Amino acid sequence: MILKILIELDIIVSCQGNNYTKIMHDQLRNLNWQGYWIDAASTLRMHKNSCIVLEPINNNIIKKKISQGCKDFIGAYNIIPWIGKKFTNQQSCEEKKYQEESRKILNLNRLIPIDGICLVQSIQDNNSDGVIS
Repeated sequence: MILKILIELDIIVSCQGNNYTKIMHDQLRNLNWQGYWIDAASTLRMHKNSCIVLEPINNNIIKKKISQGCKDFIGAYNIIPWIGKKFTNQQSCEEKKYQEESRKILNLNRLIPIDGICLVQSIQDNNSDGVIS
C-alpha cells in the first residue's frame, strides 16, 4: 500500500533511519522509481551512486552529481563520536566512518586521518564544528 503512494512522488525526504531506508529505497528502486531520495541514514552514504551532502563544503560536488543524474542525496555526520566497536588502532567505528565519508565528500582518493569529531548531522546546518589541520 505505502509503495503505491511513494512511487508517485518525485522526492522523498526520509527521517526513519537505516532499516526503513534499506527496505523502502531498495523496493522503490527495484520498481524503477526515478525520484530523489534524501535522508541522513548511513545506509546509502558509501554507495557508488549516492552523494553525501555536507553543504556548503561540497556544494560543487552536489551540483555535479545532480547534473550527472544522481538521485540519492544523503546527509552526513552525527553528534556521538563513540558509537560501535573499537578498532585495533583505538579508533571508534564512527571515527573510521568519518574518514571514509570525508574522503567521499571531498572526492579524494586518499584517506584523511580523523581522530575524534563532534558534528551535528544535517543538510544545510549552521551548528557544525570541526578542526582541520
